[in-house]
Amino acid sequence: MQTGAQKFKATILSTEGIIPETDTLEYRVLVVRDELSRLRISAQAWWVDEKYPGVWNPGKGYFLTARNALTVGKMIRKALYFQVNFNESIIISDTQQYRISKTSDGIAVSIEKWWRKDGDSDWELGKGLTLANDKADSMARLLEKSGLSILHAR
Repeated sequence: MQTGAQKFKATILSTEGIIPETDTLEYRVLVVRDELSRLRISAQAWWVDEKYPGVWNPGKGYFLTARNALTVGKMIRKALYFQVNFNESIIISDTQQYRISKTSDGIAVSIEKWWRKDGDSDWELGKGLTLANDKADSMARLLEKSGLSILHAR
């Protein structure tokens, strides 16, 4: 796959799905092998720079383990059932967590990765994606499908 100026720091093994947003923005769920040769699921935005038409660049997103992809997918689906006031965290480790929330107007789901340094008590926002409800539903399904396919392959 040809990418533009930004580096994608993983080897793409398969494309699980593409969720189009506009002519120059889409969300992709990929099965990848990361820099440490671990299987991961990449869920992120990809965009086209007007300087390089037809060349897609990786944008904001996450590398998830299969189990984390299943959990995040289930939490996105749970958020979709609420009109507003949904906000839950998925603790990954002492230094990482995902926060899934419904936007105040109820039309989108926000997926944020938070982190902190060892021994620090303050959490900092890392990366975030906000997806309209229909796109969030597609993302949840793709994450769950990808997570299951990796777990069943082991």
